[in-house]
Amino acid sequence: MWKKLFGEAGAKNAVTLFSKPNHQASASVAQFLRSANVVKEAGAKKDDSGSKFELTVSEEPPTSDQLRSILEFVGESNASKVVEGADNVEDAQRKVRLNADTLKRPLTVDWNAGKVTIGDSQSELKSMLKE
Repeated sequence: MWKKLFGEAGAKNAVTLFSKPNHQASASVAQFLRSANVVKEAGAKKDDSGSKFELTVSEEPPTSDQLRSILEFVGESNASKVVEGADNVEDAQRKVRLNADTLKRPLTVDWNAGKVTIGDSQSELKSMLKE
């Protein structure tokens, strides 16, 4: 999304995994994203940094602004798919602030493309990472 707005053709997508410590599904998604991020040696250009996207793995919940963006990506009516029992953005922000465990994890966000994947479905992750 940001690349398209600002015309940064060479910019990498920023991908964040909001994970949960000692959670098998989170570990599985982190491993999948790291392996998907490797550029094949034969296809890499001399100036490539060796990865397809900027990956951040966070055990902390998203900030209020990040959560607002995530809910814009999935649609506010789907707030409960991201935060347990949430009805809207403000409700989701309040619930996560009071109890971070209400955030459904693993939660993977491609900030540039405006895409979100909840859970550890590799097919959904592959689809999200395609452009």
